Amino acid sequence: MFCKLINLIKTPQNLLTTKTFFYLRYFLRLFFLLNLNIYLIPTLSQVLSTPSSPIPLTRPPPPTITTPPIPKQRELLEYLFKFYRKELRPVINESTVTEVAVQLYFKQIQKVRENDQIITVYCWLEEVYWTDEFLRWDPSTFGGIKQLHIPAEMIWRPDLLVYNNANMNVHESEMMTNALVQHDGRVSLFRAVITGISCHLNLHRFPFDQQICYLMLASWSYDGSQVMVRPAGDDQTNQSAGLNRNSQMNLSSHHHQSSSSSSSSSSSNSGQNNYFMKSASLTHYIPNMEWRLIDFKTRSNLKMYDCCPNPYPDICYYFSIKRNPSYYLFTLIMPSALITTITVVGFFTTHSSTGENTEKVSLGVTSLLSLALILMMVSDKLPATSDTVPVLGQYYIGLICIQFTATYITTWTLHLQTNGNSGRALPRRLRHWLLGANPRNNNLFMKHLLGRELTTMQQSVRHRIKRFVNDFLFIIKD
Repeated sequence: MFCKLINLIKTPQNLLTTKTFFYLRYFLRLFFLLNLNIYLIPTLSQVLSTPSSPIPLTRPPPPTITTPPIPKQRELLEYLFKFYRKELRPVINESTVTEVAVQLYFKQIQKVRENDQIITVYCWLEEVYWTDEFLRWDPSTFGGIKQLHIPAEMIWRPDLLVYNNANMNVHESEMMTNALVQHDGRVSLFRAVITGISCHLNLHRFPFDQQICYLMLASWSYDGSQVMVRPAGDDQTNQSAGLNRNSQMNLSSHHHQSSSSSSSSSSSNSGQNNYFMKSASLTHYIPNMEWRLIDFKTRSNLKMYDCCPNPYPDICYYFSIKRNPSYYLFTLIMPSALITTITVVGFFTTHSSTGENTEKVSLGVTSLLSLALILMMVSDKLPATSDTVPVLGQYYIGLICIQFTATYITTWTLHLQTNGNSGRALPRRLRHWLLGANPRNNNLFMKHLLGRELTTMQQSVRHRIKRFVNDFLFIIKD
């Protein structure tokens, strides 16, 4: 093969042929394989003499991972909510009534809007206890846990609403905390509520008025056969006895009557039963600078509506507030009284040396403008429509009438004085009515009141001649 390869290479015409390159490539490949066999591949005897290590047939075990123990609270939570449905009322027997005890802490009166008839209040609403029959456990099974804090969105809760709420964004005005669940199924839930309630404000005695309003809490969808709402601390047996004794009682409260009359189309007042009215808690109350809280009481009711066969329980919290009139007394009432007094005193002052009283007219017009500005401040506090005119409005109307009368009489006498200075006498009827109507007292009061404004034509001419002579002599001396 090598000789043949050499002869092929020596032949010049076959040097570049395909066959020559094929044999050359084959030779080089064979030479390369022979060198590998010599240096890299061991002999068979060496392979057989070398002891071989056993090939493992199974994988090594994975490293041991220690899992932490599951907390008892987590086990309890999974146990309670495995089959729990918050949409259903938490009773095993449907005929069982869910008792809900409610406690309301009146925190603060934030704002009273007289124009809109709305009072904004801040309250702590404590739905003290109700029993959830599906949230019960044995504390010994779960490490002695007797209570559990659960988000309120996870459990059933009564749909208590403020019936006379003036703000429809209920979720924006409430702050709800976690519910506290006891091992026997008792649930406590606390809420902070800022709500605006509609109230009929009687502003007849403004700013010395006193208002009586109420906040009504009730369930929107559950009637008395399903959920019974009552104030905290009331004994149910005593409450039922009080209901039977006072089923025909009609407590005198014009605000409650107005609310009943407004909903007469959907409810019947003949089926309304009232419990005893008692004082409510004011432990956490923060006083208001403008309004002083006089009284705060609560009352439970059972109302019959035309739509439903069973009555609906509700709780009404009545509160009486009285306005502090200091601000209005020193900023509105006293300044206007002083302005009117100055106007009246100015009306009785003597005229100037020249016989003119134009300053009195200017004083009266300025006083009227001042009262108009104060009246605009008062009108911003009063509603546009009212049953009666407030006492403060009547007061300002009286002041305006006094100032208008003084200014008008002053302008009229100035007109008479101008006519007298120009040589025109008073009308005969007017002169007879002012100076000759009562000859007994010779009209001394009218003479003193009008003075030189009611002069005769001769006196007016004599006065003008005397003034002209004085002016002429003064010019000659100069």
